[in-house]
Amino acid sequence: EYTAPPCMVGKDTVIISCAHATQITCDTGIYVFEIGCPENLDPVYPISLACNDSVYVGNLSGWWSPEIIQTAENGESRIILEPTDGAGVFYRPDPGFEGLDYVKVSINLGADTLLYLFQVYCDLTVGNQEVSAKPVVFYPNPAGAQLLIQDAGQLLDARVYNQQGQLCPAPAKDRDGGFIIETEHLPTGFYFVIITTKQGTRLRGSFIKG
Repeated sequence: EYTAPPCMVGKDTVIISCAHATQITCDTGIYVFEIGCPENLDPVYPISLACNDSVYVGNLSGWWSPEIIQTAENGESRIILEPTDGAGVFYRPDPGFEGLDYVKVSINLGADTLLYLFQVYCDLTVGNQEVSAKPVVFYPNPAGAQLLIQDAGQLLDARVYNQQGQLCPAPAKDRDGGFIIETEHLPTGFYFVIITTKQGTRLRGSFIKG
């Protein structure tokens, strides 16, 4: 059984290697899955939050008739209608849950579908190091060929990690008081960024590569 990650478009591969004693009932081989995305999931909203925390994303309007069409699998999710005709998505992960969860919301009577990705972390592990750090925002998000960091102080270093905590090839460079991370060659998916400034401050953020 294979379930594609949210927002992933492309190929994924599973390699099955059977023990000698089970060759009769097990097929050794390489399984390649071609993943498409027929739904209109634009835009996508990636949000990161800590374990046992909650978040409210108030980017909707009550006039859009927002409705959750796929609830979170590992937490509580609901639409909150504000007295001022605003609206948003509330999400609270299950106690102790760590990982990626998501919620799909339809607006305008089902004409459009929005995807909210919730990356829940306890202690983010990158390599052999656990990182708890101040968050920072990147844009555009989802990213294309480049990701811009602003207001990050005097940035010394920026490193990109995938969800398995592996360092990814995505070099950073100065540009007009901010920093650019080259994301063109990253596969589609969800990534963390750990930033170190010249003042010794550590910043953390996340983004989606579209």
